[in-house]
Amino acid sequence: ALVTMVILSTYLAWNSAQSYSVLWQAFAVFSFCMCLIMMAYIDMKTMLIPTACLYALILIGIPFLFQPFDHSLLQRLLGCVAAAGLMQGVNMVKRDSFGLGDIKLMLISGFYLGYGRIMIAMLSAILSGGMFAVYVILRKKAVSHSHIAFVPFLCFGIIGVALLVPYFYENGKEVWRLYKYRINVRLFSLILGFLLTVMIHGIMDYTIFWVQTAQIFLLVLSAPSMYFNKYHMQQ
Repeated sequence: ALVTMVILSTYLAWNSAQSYSVLWQAFAVFSFCMCLIMMAYIDMKTMLIPTACLYALILIGIPFLFQPFDHSLLQRLLGCVAAAGLMQGVNMVKRDSFGLGDIKLMLISGFYLGYGRIMIAMLSAILSGGMFAVYVILRKKAVSHSHIAFVPFLCFGIIGVALLVPYFYENGKEVWRLYKYRINVRLFSLILGFLLTVMIHGIMDYTIFWVQTAQIFLLVLSAPSMYFNKYHMQQ
């Protein structure tokens, strides 16, 4: 799975330099999130992050060098230094607070996501990880000096706050423009009906399974991007 995602992401990154398409945008988000989910699972089981996963994340993240996740080089370097540097600084004060794999993960993610998003992701991870630590201590399942797998919380922050929220926000605006400017009301109605169906079904059952159906969901939500690209080229 990792090899497939790496190959396709690299190909899509090369194409994205030429044109902005729905396929590479949706697949880039899906692949990046899928790799983070696998890393979180492995860390929960072994308390380690395989180096191969970090290399795969580097290649999978290549499309994020382009729109809609573009940042200046300074923002990317600040993202690396701020996230990884802060964790290393904490390690200097209190030894082994963060693992080397945690620091490498934030170093890579900070470059792709930029300073602002990676700091939000890290804050979310610290808050959620801290609450979980308090919970396990209160339940007497751990003591104050115990270690927990922190990568799942880092991945939660990266996927939820720094990646999917901006993705949904940007594509949601394009869906609304279809109706607002009467560009394609039928496509707007189709996407809106699809989203409502997912929401209503989600109340009673699990609608979005990340591996099986998330890619389809992201492609549908990204549909207006391809239409707007074609629309602007004709102007």
